[in-house]
Amino acid sequence: MKVLISISTRPFLDENRSYEIIFWTGVFVYSIEFVIGVGNIFIAFDRFLAIQSPIHYCQSYSQVVLKLYVTVLPLIICVTLVICILNRKITELGTIFGHVVNMDVVYMITLCNSFASFLAMPVSGIFLYSLYKFNKRQTAVLTDSSSVRMRRTNQMVIYQLFLEMVLVVIPITTNTVLNYGFGINLPAIFGPFVQLFFVIYTSACSVLFTVKLNRNERTTRVEDLRSAVP
Repeated sequence: MKVLISISTRPFLDENRSYEIIFWTGVFVYSIEFVIGVGNIFIAFDRFLAIQSPIHYCQSYSQVVLKLYVTVLPLIICVTLVICILNRKITELGTIFGHVVNMDVVYMITLCNSFASFLAMPVSGIFLYSLYKFNKRQTAVLTDSSSVRMRRTNQMVIYQLFLEMVLVVIPITTNTVLNYGFGINLPAIFGPFVQLFFVIYTSACSVLFTVKLNRNERTTRVEDLRSAVP
């Protein structure tokens, strides 16, 4: 039993192996973190195209955006991985990613992710304005069930944008401003809270979409039955 425990805990107790664990888990986390900001840009742009040019979107735009999405995001992960591997540097004893990789690289990844998150917000704002005009045009021609379905969908989009602002944009902005403007390193004080907010954001969106879509399906069926009854 002691031998088994020794073998299972050796990767975590051996100094060199511990740095390997910190490095590879850190690379994974930072790569995924970077992808979230860029992915939100694609999602916002995709929504804008769907509202602005629905016919062309169904014919070609959706496939173009999808192909770019599945090409660019893995490419970003690979580039982030290569950059981190080429800049491995143990600066001091510790358990955070910045102790095993050049800190300038960590700052660069954080700044790029912040810029991507900022860029997604104006695109989302343009989408919301286009959505508002689209809804005004569609209200007069939609049936009751279609109106309910569209209203639920609009609510999901607005809730998702609100969650993105509170759990993604504000934490990244606060961390970046305090770090580069005032020299206050919040992750060194509270831990990787930005990554924690990303996890909460992803989980909250999953729950939101599941609940809203199920409720939307039940409501639509009821409305269809009511409209079918003479």
